[in-house]
Amino acid sequence: MPIEPRPLPCAPAAFVPHLAPEQVERHRQAQQRTLDALDALRDAGDDDAAPDLVRLAVEARGALAAHAAQAWAEEFHWAALGPARGDEPGEPGGALAAAIQQAFGDPARMRERFAEAAGRLSGPGWLWLAQRRDGRLAILATPASATPLTGGDTPLLACCLWPHAMPEGDDALARYLAGFWALVDWQVVEARLDRAREASRAGAGPG
Repeated sequence: MPIEPRPLPCAPAAFVPHLAPEQVERHRQAQQRTLDALDALRDAGDDDAAPDLVRLAVEARGALAAHAAQAWAEEFHWAALGPARGDEPGEPGGALAAAIQQAFGDPARMRERFAEAAGRLSGPGWLWLAQRRDGRLAILATPASATPLTGGDTPLLACCLWPHAMPEGDDALARYLAGFWALVDWQVVEARLDRAREASRAGAGPG
């Protein structure tokens, strides 16, 4: 059974003005192409069970693992975004805010570190806010379809830096990141942090 992308957390028009509808459509088309390629490699046939993308990303090899990782990262990226709530970035709260303060000083410095990491990434890839094994937060940049799933870090937030996600024109990266931060749903990210900490206390691995 072919894999279908999960629905967006809101209607594409709700991302305006930070993501234009045509930008969302271009991104979703690229996401569908990844799923089509993954289906072709899986030879899904009549199997009704949806694949475990995390398991495939971690345990498979070659193109199958790469497509599974990219498909999972795309879903993870969209799931933490929400409707536009103004021009300014939202602010995290609770335990997440405390962890960000400990790791970066404040959310503004975290966003600066994200931009710095994005500027150093050569070619397409991903930016991540992740929890390290010691519980501290860190910013990671991974090339192409690489994700933190195959290491010891637990991803909390993903930002797609593939061309299909980017706007066109001058200062595209700066405008894209500003729009991204204005759409992040910090409650989703905080819930992921809570689950990661519960898993750590229970002795479970990342992911």
